[in-house]
Amino acid sequence: MLTRDQLLEYAFKGLKEVSTYTKTVAPFLHEMGFSDADLDSIEEEYEVVVDTQRVWIDRCLKKAGIPIAFLQTKRLRDSCSFRKDKKKTMRAAKKAKVSMVIFTSGDVWEMHRAGTLVCHHNLLNNYDVGVSEIKRCIKNYMEDLK
Repeated sequence: MLTRDQLLEYAFKGLKEVSTYTKTVAPFLHEMGFSDADLDSIEEEYEVVVDTQRVWIDRCLKKAGIPIAFLQTKRLRDSCSFRKDKKKTMRAAKKAKVSMVIFTSGDVWEMHRAGTLVCHHNLLNNYDVGVSEIKRCIKNYMEDLK
């Protein structure tokens, strides 16, 4: 699992989007049971057609191959750019009948369930509480899917 010190180090380096995912998000997802090596777990560049427009989701999290959550990743320390993707991602989630949408820049995590914000944490401000709450939110969601 990513430590607060590693996150701070990466924040000072100013990671780009792909590195943010690889170094800060993927380890967290792996700990929660999702693996990039398994297409039945995570699918990259997931396409949803909404009103004849193609919407690309950075990653679709799956359970037994069935889409359960969308993940949009931004550059580390660039959470303000969530706003530009939020509307189209939420519309795509509704169209695909996916009720959880996660926006993250590695440090900031926002989770929306059925269009409602259910979790928002900045790990640089309060790492331990944030990690615990993010895990709790994902675990609760996974339990509700059973």
